[in-house]
Amino acid sequence: MPDKSITIKIIESLKERPAYILVFSISFIFLSSSFITSIVGAIKSNDYLAFLALGVFIITLISMILVVYRVEPKTEKQKTIRKPISEIENKEINDAINSILDNIENGIDKNNVFLNERIQEVTSKWRAISGNWKDGMFVAIREEYNNVLLSVYRRAKSDIFSTSTEQYNSTWNRELGKAIVKAHENGTANVTRVFLFGKRSEINETHLKKMKYHNDCDKVTVRVFIDDEAPFNFPPEIAKDFTIIDNGIMIGVTQRFDPEDLSATWYCQNENRIDTFNRVKSELMSNSKPLKEILEG
Repeated sequence: MPDKSITIKIIESLKERPAYILVFSISFIFLSSSFITSIVGAIKSNDYLAFLALGVFIITLISMILVVYRVEPKTEKQKTIRKPISEIENKEINDAINSILDNIENGIDKNNVFLNERIQEVTSKWRAISGNWKDGMFVAIREEYNNVLLSVYRRAKSDIFSTSTEQYNSTWNRELGKAIVKAHENGTANVTRVFLFGKRSEINETHLKKMKYHNDCDKVTVRVFIDDEAPFNFPPEIAKDFTIIDNGIMIGVTQRFDPEDLSATWYCQNENRIDTFNRVKSELMSNSKPLKEILEG
């Protein structure tokens, strides 16, 4: 297909910058006037008219340059993907981010529509996932749920407060349940686990066996909260199955209880969450009973 003519290109450019039409129209009038004036001055040998024409020409030229300079947006250098990364203590994170950015830039440079679509798809997922990070939270699902929970329990320094609802009971019969108790045994933190029941009649031998199994661990103290016998009501915005690590440095809230599809939201040093969950923790400690009392009662 032949190239567009210069005239067409000029017309299309003027459409994109309507202000230029006015600028060039006015300039054309002044330039024409100065040209005619200079001719008349030359014919009549009138130096005044000649200088006037030259002055009008110069003023018109300067005006055109100034107007174009103001109307034409300044061309910015093409923005790159890379942004300066603030100092991060974890060198591995720094290296990983820089490597990812390099890979993305090099991939985009291929200018392949299918590769670009894949890059857009994956980076959109990253953006959605990382959106929670700025608020100090993340979601762990399935195998990731297991890995995060065990890692947090193993690395807790001073104390762990955890609840266990009826919905979570099936997990204690699986490998994850055994791994949790082992993490407590080998860890340095003291653990308080409060088992939650609606009524005392709901507690059966299977429950008692599970609670004794936990309580037999030197690092674990089991308490029992019975909703019917306590004046405390959970705030509606608080999920009942949660764990608090080292007074709130990490707070995990179970969202899904299917053993094959466990999910939890983790809050990292979130001051609002710390205050709320510590109040609930205090109420549960006050309104629950040691396992010994339940066994004797």
